[in-house]
Amino acid sequence: MCKGPALRMASLPGQIGDEETALTASTTKSAGGFGLSKARLEEIVEDGFANHSKVSTAGVAVESLLAGLGCDAKTGLTGIDLAERVATYGRNFIEPPPPTGLLELMWEALQDPTLILLLVAAVVNLILGIGFHDPANPEPGWLEGVAIGATVFVVVMATALLDYSKERQFQKLNEKSGESTTAVLRNGKQVDIDTKEIVVGDLVYVRYGDSIPVDGVVVRASDFEVNEASLTGEPDDLKKNAATPFVFTGTGCMKGSGLVLALAVGSGTHVGRLKVELELVQAI
Repeated sequence: MCKGPALRMASLPGQIGDEETALTASTTKSAGGFGLSKARLEEIVEDGFANHSKVSTAGVAVESLLAGLGCDAKTGLTGIDLAERVATYGRNFIEPPPPTGLLELMWEALQDPTLILLLVAAVVNLILGIGFHDPANPEPGWLEGVAIGATVFVVVMATALLDYSKERQFQKLNEKSGESTTAVLRNGKQVDIDTKEIVVGDLVYVRYGDSIPVDGVVVRASDFEVNEASLTGEPDDLKKNAATPFVFTGTGCMKGSGLVLALAVGSGTHVGRLKVELELVQAI
């Protein structure tokens, strides 16, 4: 693993940036002992996104990133420090929000205006039935109010149970849709792994039709074009090369192929952070 002060290196043949670059990367050691901290990598990715994926504005050289993450451009990761990478940078998986509880779903169902009116009617009937009950009437005075209340309860419970079942089914579908494999370069060999097992520093193969599973930079590319409409709304496919090497989770490869160095995974990606922020806002 390469460690040390700030790196300044010429591009490797066949990799991004064939001309020598003066760009450098801050390599402050992270808690895991790698050359680049998680915070620094997220800063690089966000800078790349904000500046239209241009490496010149992100303030880094791709070879510096490779060195700072202890990755060899020809052989990839060795695989001996995967657990340490997960501990330092996180998993390539975003924990779904906890399912809504049954009581909360019942409360939501009870917000229906019609049910609220029925509840009010039940209370009024209960008060009047008990307070002004005719002794000559054999039916209990509270019967009508309780009947209306019981009807409201049944409707609320049925609605909540139906929503609860739908949420569980949706959660299972999401889990199944998230099951996929991705090719990475490790120990000089291309291996297929669970997409969730990709770690920061991995070299990820991206081919035509693939959804990009990480935020990163292109190390090698062959007529590589990506569509980023899901992130930016830009309808045109964007060519990825030395000038625009940044790629982002959820975008799609529309042409050619590329080898991508993973800089952020899971909740550390641009999309991941947006999801986390959205969940926090919704929780308030």
